Amino acid sequence: MSAPQPENLLVFVDIETTGLEPEHDAILEIGVVIADSNFGTVDHNSWVLYYNQPPQKIDLIVWEMHEMSGLWMECKNSPLYDIQEVEEEMLMFLKGNGIEAKTQPMVGNSIHFDRSFLKYHTPRFEGYFHYRNLDISSLNIFVDRYMNEFYTGRPVTNKLHRAIPDCFDSLNTLKYYQEHLRYV
Repeated sequence: MSAPQPENLLVFVDIETTGLEPEHDAILEIGVVIADSNFGTVDHNSWVLYYNQPPQKIDLIVWEMHEMSGLWMECKNSPLYDIQEVEEEMLMFLKGNGIEAKTQPMVGNSIHFDRSFLKYHTPRFEGYFHYRNLDISSLNIFVDRYMNEFYTGRPVTNKLHRAIPDCFDSLNTLKYYQEHLRYV
């Protein structure tokens, strides 16, 4: 069996942050899942960045969410201090999987949010992708509003608020739509 062609790959990206504003908040975790055209996993990786600020500086909802997921503990123990080094690792990860610059849209849930943080904190990584997005959240809204009577069995998301599981949620949802929307 031959390796998947880069143009047929899907690159799912998800981040976890300390808040909603790229200029004021930090990226805590970045996950990337590369899938083939049949939604099989080609490769995946995540990077948890060091973070050890007092909880008073973070919205309580965000603090509790990352406390429940275990992300805070991983951030406190992470050896990754420099986001530019992480950015270089992520670029090497994409290149190592045959992803060429500007060829692949970024795929994920509310991917515009992730891209805003990535553009601010890791502009070379964000700029490596095509300018287009494949936003699973937009598909969900469309199906919920206009096709809900047909598609009530969409996969349930894990709501872990961790990068890799969230990427796989996006992948499974897109796979579901690919399998079911063709019959409309």
